[in-house]
Amino acid sequence: FYFYLEQKTYSLSLMNSNPPKVLVPVGHGAEEIETTAIVDILRRAELNVILASIYSPHNPKGFPTIKGSRDISFFCDDYLEHVIKDEFDCIALPGGALNAGNLAKSAILIEKLK
Repeated sequence: FYFYLEQKTYSLSLMNSNPPKVLVPVGHGAEEIETTAIVDILRRAELNVILASIYSPHNPKGFPTIKGSRDISFFCDDYLEHVIKDEFDCIALPGGALNAGNLAKSAILIEKLK
């Protein structure tokens, strides 16, 4: 089984201590199945996946629990602000109309995607 990230080919059987690192930024309105499928499949493949809230930890309403598009809440690993300077092999953006709008408003995410 092979997958492709940033012009690198990885074999799952050869990834030892340095698996590819994947950022999954999310905001309120994220599509729950897309978000959890991305995180679950990549973690099962033993990639280092960080699910990150786009909200600021300094905002009283910006805690790392995200409410999805169907009112299902899930807890993020960290805040985007805390991990944005890390190097990632891939950034996966889950769907959901509200989430897409929220991601588009995140200046630090837009800068990282450039």
